[in-house]
Amino acid sequence: MMKNATEFEALTDTADTASPEFDVTVALAVHNEEGHIETELQRIRDALEPSEYSYEIIVVDDASTDGSVEELRRIPDITLIQLAKNRGSGFSRKTATAAARGRIVV
Repeated sequence: MMKNATEFEALTDTADTASPEFDVTVALAVHNEEGHIETELQRIRDALEPSEYSYEIIVVDDASTDGSVEELRRIPDITLIQLAKNRGSGFSRKTATAAARGRIVV
């Protein structure tokens, strides 16, 4: 799934406020991580797959100018939120947290 967001508030309206759907949400903020993000996501999956926890991975791309978004679009089973303007890692993490559907957000 992919969402475009220019403001944090845009996501707070659409975030699921009902009971959590997952045990864990992994929230990642990325900016110009082409060539690195796929390996990192695989490491996260390798760590979580053997556990009994259900999880989701949310990646917020903070207006990357390299091929990060194209690389992320090819990766299955993540939620990609693409920011049109670079807002910084803190804003990106808050955006991912607002979209999280897990009981625990890391």
